[in-house]
Amino acid sequence: MAKTVRITIRLPEDDVRIMDQFVESGEFSNRSDFIRKAIREHSRKTMPEVRKALEEEQAYRKQLLELEQLRSQMDEMKRVVDQLAKK
Repeated sequence: MAKTVRITIRLPEDDVRIMDQFVESGEFSNRSDFIRKAIREHSRKTMPEVRKALEEEQAYRKQLLELEQLRSQMDEMKRVVDQLAKK
């Protein structure tokens, strides 16, 4: 799961009651799940280009992590080869 960040928001009481009804019905496990789903749905419907950019950034970060892991593996292999060459 992605790293999460805690935020504080103010909502009208009516909106909180609606959100709580969804949680109480079991459709969402908590308010945070409800809000995450609402944000995802809104972004899919109204901001596809932003969503695409975020997905591309996530893919880029994943590739960077994979490259860092490969670099680390190569460094370890070089160290082993150097040790074997000394023998």
